[in-house]
Amino acid sequence: MRSAWSSLSECALNQRNLGALPGAIMVLHTFGSDLKYHVHVHALVTFGGLSKDGRWCWPRRKNKIVAFRQMRSTFRSHFLKRLAASYNELNTREPLRQLTEDLLAKSWCVHCEPPTTNTQVIQEYLGRYICRIGLGKNRFHYDKIHQQVTLSYKDYRKRSSPTDKVPMATKQLSPLVAIDQIMAHCLPLYFQKCRYYGLHASATYVRPVRIYRLH
Repeated sequence: MRSAWSSLSECALNQRNLGALPGAIMVLHTFGSDLKYHVHVHALVTFGGLSKDGRWCWPRRKNKIVAFRQMRSTFRSHFLKRLAASYNELNTREPLRQLTEDLLAKSWCVHCEPPTTNTQVIQEYLGRYICRIGLGKNRFHYDKIHQQVTLSYKDYRKRSSPTDKVPMATKQLSPLVAIDQIMAHCLPLYFQKCRYYGLHASATYVRPVRIYRLH
């Protein structure tokens, strides 16, 4: 989450992109649709930000704050630096050099949706991702006769194009395996999965108000 924000803020402060500080609400997810371990961050970002002199700045592009390739390379750089700094705390036997080389060889993905002023869309996004858990009750069924849990999930690999509807698939799990996969996504006690950065951060929240009062 820190890498995601530091990457976004660095790119946004660039005069070619925004030249200002945006605000972001980020939420950490550790699961995919099929409950596999898939760590990623969802972010709701203001389409613009405040400059150092208190002016509101709009992005240079119509549908994005930062170009995809720039955001992807910046995030990779920030993430790998933090990985190297915390490598000794990780439970892994793979050498850092080999791990870094493997990660550099992969195609990194940063997905960006176009901006919207539709408050209903924003409200649904906040409700869907911030309040979401790994598995809803309507997505699994327990067969008492065969003692099997059936999980339905979105099979993104079988989607022919990004614009097509994602097909649904199912998989069967034993009860203990199902419980283990669900419990694997329970975050540690007091861990804040939803965090605020930039204009939305508590440390900088009052600064824009002070700036506007001076004017």
